[in-house]
Amino acid sequence: MRIKNLLIKPPGNGQLFLKEQALISEKEALGSLVTEILMNGKPLSRKTLCLEVLKKLDGNEDVNEKMIYNSIFKKLLAG
Repeated sequence: MRIKNLLIKPPGNGQLFLKEQALISEKEALGSLVTEILMNGKPLSRKTLCLEVLKKLDGNEDVNEKMIYNSIFKKLLAG
């Protein structure tokens, strides 16, 4: 999924411009985690999913991705 952010009055010239940013959905992130786990020959379980999500959260500085992985982690713990 691709979205565009509208940035108003950036420093300097004061013009409007669009910045295109690629965002993944929660479903896409979960699907990629499941694929990684299975491709590595690990059993698919809540425990392995939680561990993979924590790994993604640990080294990630992207705020949007952190929000997605946090949401997935909360759902795994709640279920």
